[in-house]
Amino acid sequence: MSGPRLPVLDAAIILIGIALQRLPFLGNPHLNIDEQFYLLTGTRMLHGALPYIDIWDRKPIGLFLIYAFAGLFEDGIWAYQLLALAALGATGLLLYRMARRYADRPSAIVAALCYPAILHMMQGAGGQSPIFYNLTMTLAALLVMQVMTGEWAGSRKGLVWRGVWVMLLVGVSMQVKYNALFEGIFFGCALLWASWRRAGLAFTVRAGLLWIAVALLPTALAWLFYAVQGASDEFLFANFLSIFLRHPFADSGAEGRLIRSLKMIGLPIGIGLLSHYLGRRKGAMPWGGELRFIGAWTIAGFVAYLAFPPYFMHYAMPLVVPALLIFASAGRVWLLLRIALVGYAVVVGIEDGQEEATFQTTDSSYARIDTALRDSRNCPFIYSGPSMYYQTGGHCLPTRYPFPYHINMIRERGAIGIDSDAELARILSRRPDFILMHWPPFDDMHPNSQHLLLTSLKRDYRKVFSGVDPHYAMELYRLKPGVQPLPNIVVPAVPGRVGREPLH
Repeated sequence: MSGPRLPVLDAAIILIGIALQRLPFLGNPHLNIDEQFYLLTGTRMLHGALPYIDIWDRKPIGLFLIYAFAGLFEDGIWAYQLLALAALGATGLLLYRMARRYADRPSAIVAALCYPAILHMMQGAGGQSPIFYNLTMTLAALLVMQVMTGEWAGSRKGLVWRGVWVMLLVGVSMQVKYNALFEGIFFGCALLWASWRRAGLAFTVRAGLLWIAVALLPTALAWLFYAVQGASDEFLFANFLSIFLRHPFADSGAEGRLIRSLKMIGLPIGIGLLSHYLGRRKGAMPWGGELRFIGAWTIAGFVAYLAFPPYFMHYAMPLVVPALLIFASAGRVWLLLRIALVGYAVVVGIEDGQEEATFQTTDSSYARIDTALRDSRNCPFIYSGPSMYYQTGGHCLPTRYPFPYHINMIRERGAIGIDSDAELARILSRRPDFILMHWPPFDDMHPNSQHLLLTSLKRDYRKVFSGVDPHYAMELYRLKPGVQPLPNIVVPAVPGRVGREPLH
């Protein structure tokens, strides 16, 4: 790729700065319940489990493949977090590379160093999916921006192949999180515009059809794999239909998360635009095509975020890269102020990440619960709380829905393809030796689920542990003496498919 080179010193500053920000979180198993579940699923894939069939979720298969790779190592927690660190570092270097088209070196470095700081404030201290696909989407954006701004001016054939690489990056990103579709549509439209201006309509139609096919190829291959397994319907439902059956606004925190996300993304954008405006008044060089491209990319990112309530913080992570590109736009205007703001963001980001890591459990509670669960005589049941206990103890799974909040949250009622109450009743009927839950319950838990659980606990269980954690106390219940656990039964997920016992 042509353009400003990446000085070794600048690269070292960025990579070391990102690594130092990430250092407090490495090896921490409590960072986020989502990535605990991804690691559980990825590790069980190595033993033959298939997402959507044996372990249900609606995330694309590519995300679980990343975590399956991490599961190959002795310590999967360290492995996935180091993979995330590598993705962060590479994305930071790309961010710097793009910013250097219009910004001075200090401003580009500051923007790159701010990248992990903002992510840490958005539940991104570990391995959330945008940390991985931001890398591929930022590279795709760079390739498109070079075309749109005239930095790259190859032949027609070269443009077709560049579009193929861009769309392949988009397709891979979609298999980590489907939200990348919206940004991918924008990149595709930009390439079509460039193709039309260079080669006319007929050429553009042919190239566009090829690019669309390439973008859809990774998803088509994933669907084909499941179709061969006789599980096409399960794949299609989990990946494309179930998301529209959720009740996102039943979540009481959706509005607050939306406002906070918009503030965190809007602040660097506002500072960048205002200081850029002041810089132009002082005679600084205007951007040119970069401003229009990055602005349109930002809008596409906002559409992707707003399209999928309930607006979890990490859903807004794809917006961080274009926001920081705007943040870097003003050159040396307010440079010291921006450096101070980045320093503040680093401190706050580390504090927020550590608070998120202790939201549902602490090291002391984790050790005691993990030790107790190792005496389980059948599959323990995590009703609410971290699914990592299945992973660290090597326990079997009492259900195809081991992510706790798929069964008991109001927003998921009717969205996972089964009767949630019937599944919960089935799990409880097997008398799990241990049941883990947090107390008090979230406001968004369904009353029916709570009633079924509390009735079973009152009748058959005694409390054996109650942690004293910052927000929610983890409570562990065990069957009363004389009440025997029953063997777990797994119902075949696909008609005609041989049912399998829960995998250890």
